[in-house]
Amino acid sequence: MVDGAERFRIKIMLAMVNSMVAAIIYLLLISITLLSILRVSPIIVIKKIGEMLRTNDFTTESKNAKVFEKAKRVDVA
Repeated sequence: MVDGAERFRIKIMLAMVNSMVAAIIYLLLISITLLSILRVSPIIVIKKIGEMLRTNDFTTESKNAKVFEKAKRVDVA
């Protein structure tokens, strides 16, 4: 059986879950409203986020290789 303290804990947890769900829904609605006001396509936003998250490992590695070669020449001399 569930006693009074356990019921209270369950109510508290449900209140936290409900507030989190409400916050997520509000953020979603705000973002949809902003996209419609600014007349921006959601696909463009997703592509821009993807570009920001994408790393340029190849350019970083080539720059590192150039620095390594320069350091090796300085060490030998």
